[in-house]
Amino acid sequence: MTDRIEFTYLCFYDRKEHLVKAATYYEAHKIAVKHFKPPKNKSHMVHVYLVKEETNDLQHGNSGYSLQV
Repeated sequence: MTDRIEFTYLCFYDRKEHLVKAATYYEAHKIAVKHFKPPKNKSHMVHVYLVKEETNDLQHGNSGYSLQV
């Protein structure tokens, strides 16, 4: 049995943001739509970006997240 790999996604809607852990972009988008609850005709306005977690504070100088491009 294989382990499920989850990634961190940063989701935006209407100037609000929310971090989501999901295996795929599509799954993250579905979770974000449930969280933000936009009208059906505006669900395409929920934006999802893959985030890279910085794990070594000494090497990077600070902790937090950076967008993966």
